[in-house]
Amino acid sequence: MRNLTSSSDLPLRDYLFNQYLRRTADWLLGEQNDDYLLAQAGNSNWECSFSIFYLLGIYDKLENDSMKKEIERKVPQTVSWIINQANEVEEDGHNMAHWDGVTWDTSVVIRSTLMALEKFPDEFPKNQKDKINNLIKKSLKWLAYRFSLWEKVVTYPYGPADIAQILITSVELYQNHLDLFSEGINPYYSPKEFMQEMAQYLNRHCKEIKVQPEGESVKATFWGDPFQSAEVACSLAEYFSLREKDAGVVDSEKSIIKNCKENIDRFLVYIESKQEEGRWGTHSDTLRTIWAYLRVTGKRENKDPEPHLALKAIRWICDEKQSFDDGSYLHTMFLTVFYSLAVLEVYKNWNLAEQSMIEVFDNAMWATPVRSTEERSRRLRLEMQIQNLKKENEKLSRDRNILIASGLFVFLFSISVIFPILAGWLPEITNKLNLFFSYLTLLTVIDIAIVGGFYREILTP
Repeated sequence: MRNLTSSSDLPLRDYLFNQYLRRTADWLLGEQNDDYLLAQAGNSNWECSFSIFYLLGIYDKLENDSMKKEIERKVPQTVSWIINQANEVEEDGHNMAHWDGVTWDTSVVIRSTLMALEKFPDEFPKNQKDKINNLIKKSLKWLAYRFSLWEKVVTYPYGPADIAQILITSVELYQNHLDLFSEGINPYYSPKEFMQEMAQYLNRHCKEIKVQPEGESVKATFWGDPFQSAEVACSLAEYFSLREKDAGVVDSEKSIIKNCKENIDRFLVYIESKQEEGRWGTHSDTLRTIWAYLRVTGKRENKDPEPHLALKAIRWICDEKQSFDDGSYLHTMFLTVFYSLAVLEVYKNWNLAEQSMIEVFDNAMWATPVRSTEERSRRLRLEMQIQNLKKENEKLSRDRNILIASGLFVFLFSISVIFPILAGWLPEITNKLNLFFSYLTLLTVIDIAIVGGFYREILTP
């Protein structure tokens, strides 16, 4: 019988790999004599895709292992099956494709297919590679088209999670398959525009509540339920971490990136205040939330996951009453694929997993009074107040600059009129009305140019 708490002498990461990750991989691979992954038996495209995410995620950790050979054999076969399940349609005058008419499913299928193609290029003949690339272009066009109609026609009740998956897919393709991405979403969007529009949509459709950990009132952000919130926060983190590195980001996109960071920080407030006995709602909610919690905090500076919150969630999801010895999660495919990625995230990216279990417990228990509760909530609240004060200061600086520039313009214009009077030139100029207006026009243009240049070079904060 496995027991997470019995691994006191081993690094948590090693124990998770040997006792959980390998067993789950074995379960997802199905019967050894089969040529496909277990999820394919259930005719689920997205469950097959999540199985591929997981199996390719641990593939490089398997050394001289028969399981590695099994992954090499079965993943390409299942990808071929997924490709044959695509629905090709003609909409808006374009050839498009999708899986089950669902944007969420289509997005994850695109990513898993490309991952498999990159990992095992020799397993796919050229004609099949061409077919896959062509199908991905068509499905990207369908995603772009559906998003262009989202608030007018689609109005899907689980919109945030669907848009989040499209955004995650877009970030992945922007980084690794830009030409394919650009051609696919044309003529509806350019790559940067597409990602910006989705990030704005997600920022705009968040919900805010006030939470009061230890009596401190803090603003928190979420999107519908923990599952959707987790996927949205992860997508926004992927987006801003990609775009903020670009030196060519314009001011309008900088504002979007800033909103993403603020909403992610408030999402962290939400989940850190809403955990109950290691859970955030249902099994799927909890599995997806701990996955996102570790991923998102890894992309935010000075935002480490709270040890006791992460540990309680990990302990709960790895409990033997639901994480079975055969590697499944309650013998249920859709929960097992979410569970597999959650544990894999702990294995790869939780820094405490390098320690033994007893050290993890010590870290979580001793750090809790210092890092969490009242001190943690106050720090988060103060960080948000600082961000708001920075915004107000920037606005005051802009207003000051406008006031100074306006005063400078009035001063220069007045001098331009008064000086000719004092010099005795004005009577001669006003004798010819056209000359007078030309003079005023020229003065105005010169004064505006002087003030504009002064504003740009000196006054802009």
